[in-house]
Amino acid sequence: MTKLAKAASTKVEDVVEPIVAATKKIEIPTAAREFVQRAAKSVQDGADSLNASAHKATSAIESAIGGSATTVAEATRKMHDALYEDVKMGLAAVEKMSNAKTLAEAAQAQVDYLSERGQVQIARMKSATEYFVKAVQDGAKTTQDAIAKLTANKTA
Repeated sequence: MTKLAKAASTKVEDVVEPIVAATKKIEIPTAAREFVQRAAKSVQDGADSLNASAHKATSAIESAIGGSATTVAEATRKMHDALYEDVKMGLAAVEKMSNAKTLAEAAQAQVDYLSERGQVQIARMKSATEYFVKAVQDGAKTTQDAIAKLTANKTA
């Protein structure tokens, strides 16, 4: 069994090594990298404009509705910010990949991006959970205070 496993392992290495070596030698043309960088810059400009407009719209809605919408407005702003951050991180990854001169460098940039995205998502979930718990606690406190006022008025 071990001879068979060694033979299979050797055959896999014989196949993989030339592929890895080739990806390190395959160069991505400068024109292609520059095209991707220009496209990413254009998308970044659009994302900046869209994010600013979304924040203005949220503020206008919050002002029109009044203070009771503050929690909803804050959550909406956080969602806008998260989406904007996602776009920026994606574009930064595209830029890193477009600066890669070899296929191997581009693949490593993609792996780094995916790893970072996972960490960001975990942090966001933790933050969202904490925010939700606080909103529920605040709501419960407000309800308790209202009930206390009602019962105080009835006993008085």
